Amino acid sequence: MDSEHAGGSGNGRTHRRTAQVLAVLLIGSVLAFVPQVSVELVPELRTDTESVRLGPVELAEPAASAQVPEGTAPEGDAEDDSAAQGADTSGEVSSDPGTPVPDAGAVDDAGHTAAGALEEALSEQPGRLEGGSDETAPFTTIGVAVDAVPDEPVLVRVHGPGGWEPWRELQIEPFEGPDPGPEASAGRLTSMPMWVREADGYEVNVPAEAAPAEQVDVLLVRETGNSLEVEIEETEAGAATYGQPNIRSRSSWGARPSKYAYSYASNVKLGIVHHSVTSNSYGCSEVPSILRSIQNYHMDGNGWNDIAYNFAVDLCGGIWEARGGGIDKAVVGGHTTNWNTGTTGVVVLGNFDTVDPSWNSVSAVSQLLGWKLRIHDVVPNTTVNFTDYVGGHHTVNTIIGHRQAQATACPGQYLYNDLPSIRSLARSHFDYLGNPFGHLDYAYDLPGNAIHVRGWVIDPDDETSSVIHTYVWQTDGTHVLEGVTANGYRPDVGSVYGLGNYRGFSYQLDGVKPGVQLVCAYGINHGYGTGNPPIGCQYVWSFGSLTGGNFAGAHRQGGSVTLDVWAIDTDTTQPVHLHVYVYGSSGHTLTDVVADDYRADLAAVFPGYGGYHGYSGAITNLPVGAHTVCVYALNRTGGGSDAGLGCQPI
Repeated sequence: MDSEHAGGSGNGRTHRRTAQVLAVLLIGSVLAFVPQVSVELVPELRTDTESVRLGPVELAEPAASAQVPEGTAPEGDAEDDSAAQGADTSGEVSSDPGTPVPDAGAVDDAGHTAAGALEEALSEQPGRLEGGSDETAPFTTIGVAVDAVPDEPVLVRVHGPGGWEPWRELQIEPFEGPDPGPEASAGRLTSMPMWVREADGYEVNVPAEAAPAEQVDVLLVRETGNSLEVEIEETEAGAATYGQPNIRSRSSWGARPSKYAYSYASNVKLGIVHHSVTSNSYGCSEVPSILRSIQNYHMDGNGWNDIAYNFAVDLCGGIWEARGGGIDKAVVGGHTTNWNTGTTGVVVLGNFDTVDPSWNSVSAVSQLLGWKLRIHDVVPNTTVNFTDYVGGHHTVNTIIGHRQAQATACPGQYLYNDLPSIRSLARSHFDYLGNPFGHLDYAYDLPGNAIHVRGWVIDPDDETSSVIHTYVWQTDGTHVLEGVTANGYRPDVGSVYGLGNYRGFSYQLDGVKPGVQLVCAYGINHGYGTGNPPIGCQYVWSFGSLTGGNFAGAHRQGGSVTLDVWAIDTDTTQPVHLHVYVYGSSGHTLTDVVADDYRADLAAVFPGYGGYHGYSGAITNLPVGAHTVCVYALNRTGGGSDAGLGCQPI
């Protein structure tokens, strides 16, 4: 098999990526633009074009009975057309909990056994052309460039460490690309890239009408070495953090910088789900290599600005930032021609024409789109009026498959069947993210049958403040209710969540009865959400009107005795008077003192009353002999009565 090489040969080995993030600088405690600096050793990739001469297929035996399998490249049907109008007619949803991810060393794709046999038969039909190279530099990804979309499938097989692998279809997706403009004008009509892990030979098999000159351009992505890259990104600290799933950054998979600045829409109106039509047999650790190959193919093979998709999801449930520009921004992608402006494109890595996506990937897509649409104030599982780039008007669901925008089989029938589940799960996540959340910092007793509560609450649907309701559930079955606006200054909360600094509450609930009471605070939902969730509960001892304290000790030295006493009248924060009686054989003496020494332990235990309620003074002029000291706390105001704190011999 002859080939003419238009590109370099590479170094013959696949280099594994090693990366280490050396610094991430977070400066400031409020919303600010913060540089994120990373230094990484990343593989260098190159997309080579090899112009391959084709010849007639050599038939080992007659193959006239071979039939082109129907459904090899399924096309949209009446159900798809109705779905494009916003109706949900995607068929039954698979209840399979998910296809296990095959081992990284697996040779063939799960679910490709039957398809491979049909493609083998198709490759031997008369009227097809074939050619390739069995001695080329190692490559990780393969595709072809064509002049027009062929009526019959384009097939490819590669030679890897285990020998020749089965034939697979290289799908041509003419509507997977940028909107009209500079990015699109640099491109050409190519197949979807097929990641093959590592191969050193290939054969292509095409219908004769697809190659009238009996040659075809083959695009090969090769890893050629490593380079040290320093990347500095400015991101908005604290922005879009609440409810955000774990999205792995571009630096985590060794992304190249874009060729030029990104474009932005005014807002995101819907999400579009794709599949990559690459292998389903990959390990989680191989995802960075797959993403690098797709990006290089899109940028160098197609001439695009960056990888086409905004996000990627793998079979293990990992979520990856694909195209740059900011995960919380309305970045214009290159995934759906004429539908890129105002949408976000999510690609699930794999081919779902023949197998179900894993449950992990379905769940990850749902969580990602629930969050992404939430920050753009778009409700999942509803419809939206969308105007495409060329002025076409459409009413579609806010989460659609690629085939509902263009005439394509993407995202594969099995992933398309899962779209109703994805929409429902995304809506559940969206609603959850609309619920208020917060924290009850503390609750404690105050003088005058009251309780003080403090904390913070955020309703994401309210940009300025939120509402809090506090209930005191009392032991007699009654309750005390207070509702206030949570708009107190809490910069500590604002710096963490990026949703404003005025989210605090601190107020007093009156009319609380004595006893152990349960205090619960609830965030009151406004806008989207599923209810008024509790943000915290605490038990509080409500003292009511009483005077009490503790006589901890009396220490005599000569003619004086030093006391260790504290006392509180729960009707007031003011210090109380103590009557100290010293009883002896000759009678007794009475001394009036004020318990106003500061006690940090009292301030911590009784924050509503402060710490100035201790007494550690001395009573002097004691007669010789044995005595008994008794201490009484005097009721200062309100209800209650004087309280005896105890007696001790000295």
